[in-house]
Amino acid sequence: MPFKVQEVFAFLMVGDDGDEAVPAVATPMGMMPMVAADKERLDSLREAAKLVADSQGKRVVLARFHLRHDVEFILPGQKVKKQSKSRRKK
Repeated sequence: MPFKVQEVFAFLMVGDDGDEAVPAVATPMGMMPMVAADKERLDSLREAAKLVADSQGKRVVLARFHLRHDVEFILPGQKVKKQSKSRRKK
């Protein structure tokens, strides 16, 4: 059975002003955001989350996002359309 992403976990670093950001870790393939869709990846990022918290002196929160809503499908060879104004974040 194919693996379908139904939930995503993200480690979020919380700044002094309360703003949150997804930290990234260096991997052999480049920088990788600290986001996981399965237990194995989540477990592999826990130690890195602790290192981020310690090195930056900031709180790191593990958040779970679990309501999936497919917004768009991008197909091979398809031209990418610009996002309409009504869908852009303000």
